[in-house]
Amino acid sequence: LYLYRGKFGNIMTSVPQPGPLGGIACVDGYDEKEALYKALITYAVDLGREKKCCLLTIITNPFAHDDALYKKFLSPEYELENFTQYIMVNEAFDAAHRPLYMKEGIKRNLDKTREAGIIIKDACANDIDPWYEMHKKRYEEFGAAHFKKELFLNIICKAVACGSAKFLAAYKDDKIAGGCFCVFSRYVIDYYLMHADGDYYINSGVNYALIISTSGGLWRYMIGDTVKFTSLNPFRIRITGRTRHFINAFG
Repeated sequence: LYLYRGKFGNIMTSVPQPGPLGGIACVDGYDEKEALYKALITYAVDLGREKKCCLLTIITNPFAHDDALYKKFLSPEYELENFTQYIMVNEAFDAAHRPLYMKEGIKRNLDKTREAGIIIKDACANDIDPWYEMHKKRYEEFGAAHFKKELFLNIICKAVACGSAKFLAAYKDDKIAGGCFCVFSRYVIDYYLMHADGDYYINSGVNYALIISTSGGLWRYMIGDTVKFTSLNPFRIRITGRTRHFINAFG
């Protein structure tokens, strides 16, 4: 549970950022599931009262089908329905390992990747140094504090070594141009710290379309404006026009 203090009242929530997962996780076959939910939800409600919260929100697990237990013990005054899009990996490819259903935009991006000579493969501990230097460079370009190297070493030594995560790297001319960590849970693959070297995909004087995205990139919206980078260090842009000659009045 995360507590946010504000001048209009405190808020407690089960997840700190937009995303599909949160709430209570319970192992399959647990006999006292109802008692477990009652204890945890009651604790959350009592804690919210103790912290003088005006709002308590709990995001449910989209794969657990446990809505009835939340309604029974939380008695929410407001419910917001959302959905999670997922693909069963064993059903997503044909016998030749080609994707069975793929949007044209994804196909186009894959074709561009192949044409650019980008190769994606499992990275190893020896790749952590050049990847970490790229991580620091990207965060410094955006004026943000980078993570400590020990974090990535622990992920490789503990999560990757036991098969619960992968360290993927994108190579261009035998040099790391990008990469990310894929952390596996029972039903979900979470892409963690996905980075790409700005030298490979940002050019000054080129028109780029602006896209607003959620933190994980699942939802994206092209707002219609185009920009050019007038400087890469520091980043500076100039609005150059529109992708279309009309504006959607309804967003």
